[in-house]
Amino acid sequence: MEINREHIRHLLFEKIGGTISEADNELVDDAIRNDSEIAALWQEIQNEFDPPHNTFLAQINEDEDWKKVKARLQPRKGGNARLIRLRLLQAAAVVLCISIAGIFYLSSRSTNKQPGQQAAAIPSLSPASKSPELKLADGSVVNLSETGKKVNAKGIKLSLGNKQLSYATGNDKDIRWASLQVPAKLDYQLLLPDGSKVWLNASSSLRFPYAFYGNTREVYLEGEGYFEVAKNAARPFIVHAGKTDVKVLGTSFNINTYETNKTITSLVEGSVLTTAGSDSLKLMPGRQAIYSNTAFSTSPFEATNVLSWMQGISYFNNTKLSDISAIIARWYDVKVVIEDQATLNQTFSGAINKHKPIQVFLTNIAISSGIQSRIDEKGTIYLK
Repeated sequence: MEINREHIRHLLFEKIGGTISEADNELVDDAIRNDSEIAALWQEIQNEFDPPHNTFLAQINEDEDWKKVKARLQPRKGGNARLIRLRLLQAAAVVLCISIAGIFYLSSRSTNKQPGQQAAAIPSLSPASKSPELKLADGSVVNLSETGKKVNAKGIKLSLGNKQLSYATGNDKDIRWASLQVPAKLDYQLLLPDGSKVWLNASSSLRFPYAFYGNTREVYLEGEGYFEVAKNAARPFIVHAGKTDVKVLGTSFNINTYETNKTITSLVEGSVLTTAGSDSLKLMPGRQAIYSNTAFSTSPFEATNVLSWMQGISYFNNTKLSDISAIIARWYDVKVVIEDQATLNQTFSGAINKHKPIQVFLTNIAISSGIQSRIDEKGTIYLK
């Protein structure tokens, strides 16, 4: 039987990280015994990670890491939602533990790494220099970096929690708008006055009214956000995102507008109607609508992959290096330059944990694929 080397390479990193299943471990062991190329790669991986990496593995406190992941999500009602949350937490916890040790499973479709080649030392990047900001209707800006603080602004009372903003307004029914802007590296949560919750990913913004009046509840999204909309059959909730409008009554869904001329709406619970011009598409849970240029398409999606950004994990499967570099730029607030154009379309499968240093990712991509990196004095990352 022909060996799928790409799949085996993926399993080798699970094996070294201790997350491989019994059946897959038997498959890998058989491949190591019968394929000299696989055997050589396995020996090289062991050489890269022994002994300091394995020593560090033994120091991982999985209980503490599990608590950190669970703390990122709030429990909510609904059997399907609980199942999705459980799967998401389980997967995030596994990747969290592996990435802490610097061994998240990363494999490339092709490798140009020479035997014995070592990953170059990578300097550190500076911590986040910007904070989430709230721009009010009068043009004033509130820095949201302080927690446990209450702010009385013009016409609005703000309560700043841990990466979370809630607010209240008076009886003034003038329609005024605010904009929550989340910079690169960070994420933030907003509690709207109707009880709806919004999680914003890095380099994202949400424009919303101080209060919802009239027959609809409308907001404007740029970037990526996850919504848990409070039910109100009489007042639909509408998200304007890219060239699409997503209309809901009460549901949970994710919208991604990072890519130019492309909007992806992924429905977790309930139902939504997404429109663009004269075209419309109604979604059921577990399906996503992709609007690209002038047309809709739909497909199933894996909630673990789509929602994992809320825990600071980004999964990618057969993803081009050019697309991965865009994630790095958002999550680490850096410029990424791919110097070798031949690697632009090289694809990878794995995960990035943005709560860990970028050096973890860069070192492991060098180990698995031979792609080298350097960071200049301005913090720009160069890949080749």
